[in-house]
Amino acid sequence: MSVITLRDVSIRYGEGSGSVLAVDSFNLEVEENEFLCLLGPSGCGKSTVLKAIAGLIGIQAGETMYGPGATRSTDRFVVWQEPTLMPWRTILRNVTYPLELAGLDKQTARTSARRQLDLLGIGEFSDKYPRQLSGGMRQRAGIARALVADPNVLLMDEPFAALDAQTRRLLQEQLLELWNGLEKTVVFVTHSVEEAILLGDRIAVMTARPGMLKEIIDVPFRRPRSPDIRHTAEYQQLEKRIWQLLHSEAEKADAEVEGQS
Repeated sequence: MSVITLRDVSIRYGEGSGSVLAVDSFNLEVEENEFLCLLGPSGCGKSTVLKAIAGLIGIQAGETMYGPGATRSTDRFVVWQEPTLMPWRTILRNVTYPLELAGLDKQTARTSARRQLDLLGIGEFSDKYPRQLSGGMRQRAGIARALVADPNVLLMDEPFAALDAQTRRLLQEQLLELWNGLEKTVVFVTHSVEEAILLGDRIAVMTARPGMLKEIIDVPFRRPRSPDIRHTAEYQQLEKRIWQLLHSEAEKADAEVEGQS
């Protein structure tokens, strides 16, 4: 069953002759409890699509439809590339914030928050402030805040892009393990082919700007999934296929720039 449907969606930034068509006639269906990755060339509109799904920006054409469990804004929670933690609150109080807004009593909220922080391996830092934590720890806290809110749809906008390679891999594997027990729909924006294959059930490959859906790829690896799939021939073949799709889009973008110069 589709939880989110985008039908012929077009999104433009700005007005008049200086406006930019970021996304054009974009079509996508996101199924219940799937992990769908949005992948495409830099500047193709991946984050724009995610913001449209979140209801944070308007669309100029087409329609965005939500199925049961995704109709309210509280059903959808966004994790950004930067964790957007409140610097004046401890990590624990940052994570409890969605529960405070929901009117949950303080003790229950703290118990739920501590459980999520423990699952993400940073429970011992719950009384620290964001400035006292590394980038990876702050991102874990941001994910904990999203999970404690218990949304049906988790929207993640390149959440590991700003991290070093080692921390990024650790968090990829942690999210992979966490998702097995979440039973949530996830839309995950990434520019990493490796990340998309490791995490996704399906990969929606986008064209160069204006972003359109180029191809939907089913990831053949069963769940629970091990990071060791990276070493299989099947993984390497899939990675090569996706890179060929992206390379063709990069060539189109380069040709367009040359034609305008």
